Amino acid sequence: MTTEISKQLLDWAVKNRIDLQRYGNGVVRDVISLLNTSDKEMMAKIAARGEKGPWTSARLKSLFVELGQMNYDAHVEAGKMLAQEMYGFADHEADSTQQMLQAQVPVSINTRRPSPAQLAELVDKTPIACGPDKKLLLEEIFTGLAKSKEESIRGAIRLGVVEGETTEQIVRRLVGTRAARFTDGLIEKNRRGAEAMVRTIVNHVSNGAVQKTYAQNGNIVKGWTFLATLDNQTTITCASLSGTEWPVGQGPIPPLHVNCRSFALPILKSFRELGVDIEEMPASTRSSKDGQVRSDISFNDWLHGQPAKVQKDILGATRQKLFIEGKLPLERFTDSKGVVYTLDELKKKNEGTFKDVFGAQNSDPLRVGKSLAENLKAAEDDIRNLPYEKARVFDSDGNLILKKTGEKSHVAFTPDEMASFKDAILTHNHPSGSSFSSADLVFARHTDMLEIRAVSTKYDYSIKRDSASGWAGKSPLSAESLYAKAREQIKTEYNALNAEGKLTQLQINDFHHAIIERFAKLAGLDYSRTEVN
Repeated sequence: MTTEISKQLLDWAVKNRIDLQRYGNGVVRDVISLLNTSDKEMMAKIAARGEKGPWTSARLKSLFVELGQMNYDAHVEAGKMLAQEMYGFADHEADSTQQMLQAQVPVSINTRRPSPAQLAELVDKTPIACGPDKKLLLEEIFTGLAKSKEESIRGAIRLGVVEGETTEQIVRRLVGTRAARFTDGLIEKNRRGAEAMVRTIVNHVSNGAVQKTYAQNGNIVKGWTFLATLDNQTTITCASLSGTEWPVGQGPIPPLHVNCRSFALPILKSFRELGVDIEEMPASTRSSKDGQVRSDISFNDWLHGQPAKVQKDILGATRQKLFIEGKLPLERFTDSKGVVYTLDELKKKNEGTFKDVFGAQNSDPLRVGKSLAENLKAAEDDIRNLPYEKARVFDSDGNLILKKTGEKSHVAFTPDEMASFKDAILTHNHPSGSSFSSADLVFARHTDMLEIRAVSTKYDYSIKRDSASGWAGKSPLSAESLYAKAREQIKTEYNALNAEGKLTQLQINDFHHAIIERFAKLAGLDYSRTEVN
């Protein structure tokens, strides 16, 4: 079945998938780099053991145990690193999809995104396609990759010993030869398998976040269309499904196999279904400045219809020139593995894509006719349960200035970003549940923001700049010095209470809060802690 879809939506989706592939390149690079480091250490271990004399059964057994542990530890660490990256990526994909949906409706209709717990489940608890009728959790995938590589290493060593090879020859059998750029080694197959699984996991998290965001917006989305990347790498299964329509959360949700590149576009409700009493636009113009296209359009045909700027971004200037001259037919959807994006770079590219496709419209639901208090509440409810830090910055009118995803215990900002924080309100979550750190206080004072906030599952914290004297308040001391003074005072008081047997467990639990409370008192700043209902 071939359906017609909005060219505007297709342009947005395909450009996003290209950026996603480049982001996947970056994720693969980081994971493989970690595993390569472990490989070098294992090869060094094999070489060192070979120098100690003949390969006895006991010596082999001891070596296998050591190599097995080194290999297992490296894969566990790689899996944890990837999971941490995917938490932030899932959050970004939900945000991006929510933004796209907001741009599709003719009136201001509130859109929603999945909860942090729902997005985290995509990484931790949702099985991923990794073979015919086979799905595994992320942790299980990396355990399997470790086992496969361990078997390759053991087999190569055993074979080398039987055939009387030198240690150097055994290592060469594993890592390959310089002449072949080390692509002929046995562990290269394991490396390619790891690369393929990492790309599959990225697509799994992306499609899962998209489906969950569609499900949260049943007032706008009534289904989804399966779209395959149509080229000579497309599987028969994906090609046959491309263009089919399914209820949200049901059907053949990609990825269907390892290295699957298929994705889902939303089927939007009509204006009448949305409750908007206006005449429906013709199919050729609704939600699209360029009309409709067939869902079985190939990547080659799609690229021919794009502006030169888009073609150059995808192909590079030289290949773009050959492409428009008909000297470079694109028989496959490829992207140089040398082009990589970090998550922050992916976000910036997606922002540019959104503006190119949908125009410079105000599509963020946090900025549509709401007060600062309303936007703060929406933002804080959205981030307080996340297992990593995420910040949002607003101006005093409630307009969103910046979103930034960080790591487990911090969010980093560029100098250009910080330049916009003066007189702004920054809120972020603390997964630990604690009050502000000394770094938070120094940062607030340095950027001269109006207020800094931290939220958790139990408490909301706020500290505000003094309207008259600013962050310096009544104290001439630096924020670090004042924090140190407050900490020393509270520590002295707690020690005295403890000596008298009067220190309570509640006071112990509130030690850090007490320090910030004292800091605010010394500085003459307005600090509060509010229990979450």
